[in-house]
Amino acid sequence: MAQTFPYQYSDLFASINGRIHGKIGLLTNPRTLINDVVNEVSNLYLRSSKKKGVLAPNLFNDIYQYAAPSDIDGDSLIGIQPQNMNRSRKNIWDLVTEEEFDIRKQSSDNLVAFSDHSFVRGLLISKHNGSLQELSIAAIQSLTGDSSNGSSWTAFGAATNLRADSYNFIKGSGSIEFDISPTGNTAGIQLTTVNTFDLTQFISAASAFDWGYINTLANVTGVTLRVGNNSSNYYQMVITAPNDGTSFVNGWNLNRFDFNSKTTVGSPVFGSLNYVAIFFNLASGSVTDTGYRFNWLNAKQGNISNLIYYSTNPWQTIGGVAIPRSTADTDYLICDQDEYNLMVEKGVEVLGMAAREYQDSQMAAARYGNPATKQGMAWDYKRNYPTEALMLTSSYHYMDRGQDNSNIFIR
Repeated sequence: MAQTFPYQYSDLFASINGRIHGKIGLLTNPRTLINDVVNEVSNLYLRSSKKKGVLAPNLFNDIYQYAAPSDIDGDSLIGIQPQNMNRSRKNIWDLVTEEEFDIRKQSSDNLVAFSDHSFVRGLLISKHNGSLQELSIAAIQSLTGDSSNGSSWTAFGAATNLRADSYNFIKGSGSIEFDISPTGNTAGIQLTTVNTFDLTQFISAASAFDWGYINTLANVTGVTLRVGNNSSNYYQMVITAPNDGTSFVNGWNLNRFDFNSKTTVGSPVFGSLNYVAIFFNLASGSVTDTGYRFNWLNAKQGNISNLIYYSTNPWQTIGGVAIPRSTADTDYLICDQDEYNLMVEKGVEVLGMAAREYQDSQMAAARYGNPATKQGMAWDYKRNYPTEALMLTSSYHYMDRGQDNSNIFIR
C-alpha cells in the first residue's frame, strides 16, 4: 500500500481559492500556476523532499562513473551512506567540479561530482576501500600477455584483423583493436588459455568491468562477456548499457557485467577458470568498420550504498508514483503542514495577482517573504531548516620556492 500524505491537489486548490474570493475559476489554467507555485516553494529545499535511493551500481574501488538519480534537484546531493552503517567519522564527502574530480580522482578519497554531457547527467565518485576483493582477469593490452602458455587472443565472430594498439587505451600500456565485417551478429576477442583465475568470491554478487571502444554506435546493440573453462562451459552476461546506466557512446564505454545476472552454459568450474570471450553484439544491417577495441577485465566486489538527496518530485499519485507536476486532483503533496502553509501563501500571491485580487496577493507576498532579505515565512523556514546539500568546493594550487601549496574555497 502506497504511503499517503495529508494534502492533495484539491486541498491546495481550495485553500488558495478561498483566499482570493472564489475567483480561481476565472483563470485559464490554474493547475499550471499551482504547479509553478509548488516548484517555486520547493526551491527552499524542503525537508520533505529529501529522498534516499540506492546507488547504481554498488560503490567500487577505481570505478568513477555512476548513474545520477533522474529526480535529483540540480546538484543537491546530501551524502552517500554505506548500507551496512559501517561509516567512520572521516567518511565525509566533498562536492567538486568535474574537471577537479578528474585531476584528483586517483589521489583523493571521498570526492563526488556531476557530469553533464549532451543533456545526460552522470555521477562521479572516488572512493577507495582496501577491504574490498578485486581480481585481475586479463589486462587485454597485448595479444599474448594474458595467456598461461603464450597463446594469443583470437578473433570471435565477425571480428577481423586483430592487433595491439599502444596508442588508444584506458589502462596499462595498450588495448586490443579489431575490425568488424557484416558476416555475423557478434564481433570481439577470445582466449582459451587465460591465466587461471578463481571467481569463488565473486560469482554470486560481484561484477566484472571492462572498457570497450565503439567506432560506430549504429553497429552495436550490446556487449557480451563469457568466462569459463572452454567454449562449451562458461558463464555468460549480456549488457545493453554502460556502467552508469546511460547509453553507449562512440568511443570508450565502461562496461559492467553483474555475476548475479549470469546464465550458465555447460558446467563451468568457477574455482579454476581459464577461458574468456568478450564481444560486441552487432545490429542488424551493420556494415564493415574499423577501430573497435577492448581493454582491461577485472572482477570487483562493491559496497551497497545509498544516496541522500533533494528530489524534484513534490507530488505523488494516488497509486504511489512520485511525479514532478500534478495532473489529477487526487495527487498528494509530499509535504508537512508548515510547508503546505508556504505553498498556500505563495499560491495566493501568484494566483491572486492573476485573478486581479491585488490586495490579497500583496498581503500573501508579504507573509511569504524573501529569504534573501531575511523576512517572512520563507526566511523562517530556511533558518529553521537550512539546506543539507553538499556545497561545491574548489581548490587551486600554486608553486612557491619549489613547494606545492593548495588552498580550498567554497563557491
